[in-house]
Amino acid sequence: KYPGRIVAVAGQDPRRTGALDIFKRGIREYGLQGLKMLPSSGYYPWDPRVSPIYEFALDNDLPVLSCTEIRSGGGYRYSRFSDPIQLNDVLCDFPDLKMVLLHAGYAMLHRFEESIIVAMNNPNVYIEIDCWVHGSGTPRDPAAKPFPYNAFNAEEKIVTMLYYAKSALGAHRILFGTD
Repeated sequence: KYPGRIVAVAGQDPRRTGALDIFKRGIREYGLQGLKMLPSSGYYPWDPRVSPIYEFALDNDLPVLSCTEIRSGGGYRYSRFSDPIQLNDVLCDFPDLKMVLLHAGYAMLHRFEESIIVAMNNPNVYIEIDCWVHGSGTPRDPAAKPFPYNAFNAEEKIVTMLYYAKSALGAHRILFGTD
């Protein structure tokens, strides 16, 4: 009913043997429309093993979505790899790459600011703010004390953050979605 509203992307580990071929197959055979990266699973986004995947994405006008959220457990074990500033090197090497900084550095304010700085210096970069608005796995119970800020426990703070992002990037480069 609403084409284009839900977009499926590939998300293979670039350290895996044949990662580029797996990515190409996902795009060509399954109609996937971009790449989702989870650097916190244990690799830096500027790792040279990822470069061929970026090149393919760039050559095929595909966006790259990279998780910049701090989280522990599951596949999100190594937060240092998902620090937004790590993506700046990628964007220096691939300045025309379309990129979305998923979760805009949630849950640390300095990482939100880093997301803005990375995006300010790269016009093809967008930030995605879902966790800052609704929290990440936090209960919506007013008695609960979720960390850090979200629209349910710190509305004024979130409005200020969004104002800062809009002033720096423009509203057209701030996305709300979820994965």
